[in-house]
Amino acid sequence: MRERKSVKLNLQQQQQQQHQNGHLSPFKLAKLLDPDASWDKDQLGDVLHWIRQALALEYRNLVLRTIVINGALWCKAHIALAQRHF
Repeated sequence: MRERKSVKLNLQQQQQQQHQNGHLSPFKLAKLLDPDASWDKDQLGDVLHWIRQALALEYRNLVLRTIVINGALWCKAHIALAQRHF
């Protein structure tokens, strides 16, 4: 238990020093792309949560764009067919 606390404290101190030096914290995009990066359980949960949120948002946008495009096509088709009868 003490070992975990000391590791977390060391990590927090390193992050604070890097912020003070103007460098990015290791919890940025570079850490996602590093295969040798070590992840804390909370950090990994946060990253997976936000990746899931981003994917859900993209899926939602894709579905809404499809509905809007299909809706616009149906409206144009209805207008074109309705004008033929006059």
